[in-house]
Amino acid sequence: MIVANIIFSFVYAVVITAVFTLIFKKNGPWDGFWLLFILVFLASVGAGHWAAPAGPSAWGFHWLPGLVAAFIFALLVAAATPDPHQKKVDEQAEVNALAVNYFFILLIIVLVILAIAGLIHYD
Repeated sequence: MIVANIIFSFVYAVVITAVFTLIFKKNGPWDGFWLLFILVFLASVGAGHWAAPAGPSAWGFHWLPGLVAAFIFALLVAAATPDPHQKKVDEQAEVNALAVNYFFILLIIVLVILAIAGLIHYD
């Protein structure tokens, strides 16, 4: 089931990242889509291990919690993305952008820890 979780999480991350990057033009406060992909992937892996099994299953793996977590994290990142057309006029805007970057780096670190702990603890 660990392999199923990783495969499903990878597919979720690819599809959701592609939709948010190509259609909505939102990839987070970063220049590339890789950090959004990593964030969505790790959120999905963590939810696949730590959330209560719910919804339909495939190959004995309940895939709905991972999909919901991946979508919610992508929405949070899209909501936190600053408008690219808005000009940064003052120093406070730069400080705010730096704080958002640090928050997302911390979030990625926490998600990595949760995903690894879930993989180790998985029954």
